[in-house]
Amino acid sequence: MRLGNYSYAKYSTDANLFYSELSDKAFVLSQCVVVLKIITASIHKMSTNQPLAYQTSKAVLLYLNANLRLELAQKCSEIRTADMSTPLKIENLQLSPMDFQVNDTTYGVTLHRVPRRTEYFPEYPHDNSNCEEIYDVDHYGFKDQSVGPEDSFFWDYVAFSYDYESDLDIVLKKHSLTHADLSESAEKIRSDISLSKKPDMSKLQFLFDRNNQVLFPYILRHMGMEPHEMPYYYCIGFNVNDGEKTELVDYTCKLVDAVRYMFNKVFGNRKLIIAKKLEISAFCCFRYKFQSHFIVSDLKISDDYSKVLNEFGPLLNSNEQQTLQSLQIVVPEGNNGLDHAIIKSAEVLTVEGDLSNEQLQQLSTTNRRVIFDDDEYQDEILFLVGEWKRNTPPIGTHYSFPLFDDHFHYAFDDIRQLEGSSERLYPETRETKFPHCITFKLSNESELNVYYEQEYIHMKIDPAGHSVPL
Repeated sequence: MRLGNYSYAKYSTDANLFYSELSDKAFVLSQCVVVLKIITASIHKMSTNQPLAYQTSKAVLLYLNANLRLELAQKCSEIRTADMSTPLKIENLQLSPMDFQVNDTTYGVTLHRVPRRTEYFPEYPHDNSNCEEIYDVDHYGFKDQSVGPEDSFFWDYVAFSYDYESDLDIVLKKHSLTHADLSESAEKIRSDISLSKKPDMSKLQFLFDRNNQVLFPYILRHMGMEPHEMPYYYCIGFNVNDGEKTELVDYTCKLVDAVRYMFNKVFGNRKLIIAKKLEISAFCCFRYKFQSHFIVSDLKISDDYSKVLNEFGPLLNSNEQQTLQSLQIVVPEGNNGLDHAIIKSAEVLTVEGDLSNEQLQQLSTTNRRVIFDDDEYQDEILFLVGEWKRNTPPIGTHYSFPLFDDHFHYAFDDIRQLEGSSERLYPETRETKFPHCITFKLSNESELNVYYEQEYIHMKIDPAGHSVPL
């Protein structure tokens, strides 16, 4: 059965497969069937079952668990209509190139290698497997070179390299065989089948032992096996929670198109998504063009934040009064841009990576609360002390640098050597094992206090007189 660009097939394997059509009315996000009834009361009747009206359904959907709501929308067209125009509230949303996670449920796309018995390989004994490939493959399982970078999530991805061809040569040599013997055996098998004879695989049977499974693609490629001759074939799998539920469709499209299809079932035409936490693992998530607007409290970007923010920024917190409560970014080497409006407006900014003095100066003028996520920031701390003495940030500016207890004293020794320092007690840490702070008077209104608490060195601009003498 063909549905759009997808051929649907029912495979008789031992895997836990579910056979429902990939249409707007029956895309399987979960196999639990839930019946939603609205019970209304009247003066004369105890209760009656009434149809779910559009406005009523919108009110109900707003407070449903996001995963249950997505499931209901796929099962019922009336609910789906209301669902797309009702804000979707999600506690935790994670976007990755080939899957996304809504709260505790992951929806993903993978390749599956499905075994089959053919005339060429009647005794092929191996099991259905969920492949780890993150790019399109040919019928052997090698990277499909016909798929260009615009149609691949990880075109430049370089997997761990291992010379399996050498391993195959060792196995063949052990049995006095060559590559030529493989292709000759394939031709002999084809000849036997054309004459309605049972193909003789005895010469090569040892190669298809489970212990050699990693070599199968190399063996079959040397044999020159055509797709219909292969002892396995590839399918696209739509998975819930890493294979807890799986639906297979024929591999008749690129992986990127299958992912777009899956994303579209959840995000397509949806007006607003409200997520407490959103994590974006890679820029190539945006091969799917989101049409929704997002209101997010906490955002984490694991990839190049500049590209992500340029693509995602126009969809994020479209209300100008809505800012991120926290933003976590990784600053790649050589990236000097920290002037994006979303970065500057974040209430709490967490930064991972090495920052130049120019970037530290830039942050000092825009971000009042910054947490650094790497160690070995000693030089940055010393630079910022001097910078804040010259250009004092507003009171309340607070930067934190991770540092283990056993390195704390060395760091403080260096800070004590700076001009204008004095050692005092910090009120917020006086009951801890590190009650002292190093204070720099900045003006009659403010002072800089450097103190240590919970494996972080903190730099904070406080009102003058906040620290107290020893």
